[in-house]
Amino acid sequence: MTFTMIAKSKHKLKYEIGEYVKILIPKIDRFDTDRPVLPCKIIEKLNYNDTFKYRLGCINGILNNLYCADELDPFGVKEYLKLDHISTDNISVREAARN
Repeated sequence: MTFTMIAKSKHKLKYEIGEYVKILIPKIDRFDTDRPVLPCKIIEKLNYNDTFKYRLGCINGILNNLYCADELDPFGVKEYLKLDHISTDNISVREAARN
């Protein structure tokens, strides 16, 4: 008899503007001293062929990549004061990880 495990995904299917999320920073984009996880706020929600993409803002500015819901994890807080005022500068994930 075989048993199959169905893992519950920790990713939400949809996020809304203003929600706090975190992204995992790939090892290639960071040094060992850089943060492995980046807290962000969803600042824009775009619809591409029935798939949502999200533009994220972090403490240092707006990330220049768009992210799918499965690349995001809920941050688990309702309020994060450091992300109330996000700079309008566009930055890469690598730059965000180092600051």
